Amino acid sequence: MKVTKYERITPEVTSTYNLVMLSDIHNKPFEKLVKQVAGLHPDAILVVGDIVDRHRKTYKRALPFLRACAEVAPTYFSYGNHEIKFPKLSAEDITGTGVVLLDNDFITFGDLVLGGHTPYTKFDWLSDFEKEEGYKVLLNHHPEYFKKEPEGRKNFTGNPGLETHKGIDLILSGHAHGGQWRFFGRGVLAPGQGFFAKYVHGEYGNLIVSAGCANTAAPLIPRLFNPREILYITIRPEA
Repeated sequence: MKVTKYERITPEVTSTYNLVMLSDIHNKPFEKLVKQVAGLHPDAILVVGDIVDRHRKTYKRALPFLRACAEVAPTYFSYGNHEIKFPKLSAEDITGTGVVLLDNDFITFGDLVLGGHTPYTKFDWLSDFEKEEGYKVLLNHHPEYFKKEPEGRKNFTGNPGLETHKGIDLILSGHAHGGQWRFFGRGVLAPGQGFFAKYVHGEYGNLIVSAGCANTAAPLIPRLFNPREILYITIRPEA
């Protein structure tokens, strides 16, 4: 699988952190993926949602996947829309694999503060997150939340989104599957954003969007010119 590398240099850290970010596994076979991740020797693994597949009602590989990640490196998981809409995994199931669940919550990892936003909930808790000392990384499955704040499952308030939260240093998202089909560097379709959406893959200021790790979107739409990817993010101190 393709490995896409990003680097951030900041005075907020005193050591170098190599992070692997994975998203949108959707209950697919994971053994080769985890083996490849292990070869990258990450300091931590960040799983940004959608380990189950609500369309096919399958989740059998989800917990073994998390357990395998936790055996490689400290692993942090935040919910995706598939976990919320097909809630077969309890918080106890998830934490029982050895991973840390970030459900509108945050935790310190060295000089980093790792937070996880749960889909379809508001951003009220971020005020405490932003006050923390350290380099703040937010796991946020939905990239469209960068522009608008969620309220409920069916609509949005239209209020300013995550881009207005200036205390967050880095936001990591998935969900868009890279636009599924990509032509001339643009994704064709992204859930929650429609056709030829903006936030589907790559960097947008302090937002990085992964193309994800699964091959298809619902119901059976294959990728085209849009390879699956692992994100390898290095956060290091200023020289």
